[in-house]
Amino acid sequence: MSTSQYRAHIRFDTAQLSDHDPVDTDLARTLRNNALHAADTHGSTLAEWVTVQSTGPNYSGAANEFVLVYYSPSVLLRRNANGTPYPWRVHLAGSVSSGTVSFRIVATCGNNSTRWLQDALANDDACATGSTSSATAAWLALDKTLIQMPSERFHARDTRIHRGDVAVPYGRVAVFATHTGGWSNAFLRGVYAAEYCGV
Repeated sequence: MSTSQYRAHIRFDTAQLSDHDPVDTDLARTLRNNALHAADTHGSTLAEWVTVQSTGPNYSGAANEFVLVYYSPSVLLRRNANGTPYPWRVHLAGSVSSGTVSFRIVATCGNNSTRWLQDALANDDACATGSTSSATAAWLALDKTLIQMPSERFHARDTRIHRGDVAVPYGRVAVFATHTGGWSNAFLRGVYAAEYCGV
């Protein structure tokens, strides 16, 4: 969703940006538009979901089993100048009625849930994990705030269109839940992931 008023970058004449040109309402509005457009195009939100229910969907599984609890639609990924995808800023919210549950968010790709599980079990730079023992929904403290899809995964599995030497990269967010025993009714309450284009 665009937040810029004109939904595009507006160019200026060189003379319009000189030191002697007074700032008027139109110029201020256009500068604001350009700043918002730059933000829109340099940090796409990949997943943004929060439950409005008092309990939310719940999941259960055997001890040490990873259960897929959320996945986003596949989205187009942008690359750095070196060809790697931008890192993702991630947040997870959750709760559990009893015991302790861990949620793991994964930067993955493709349409195969087995691959997503393999990526989650790898527990590499493409994963972040947070745990909770609380029945109160809250954003979790994750072991990483930025996750990075490895280049080999990015290039090997994320091509939906391939013509000659040009590949179009897609990725998705997946969230898994796991526990070591004694859990009951784990609730995923929120997922957020966005490209981080900072330095």
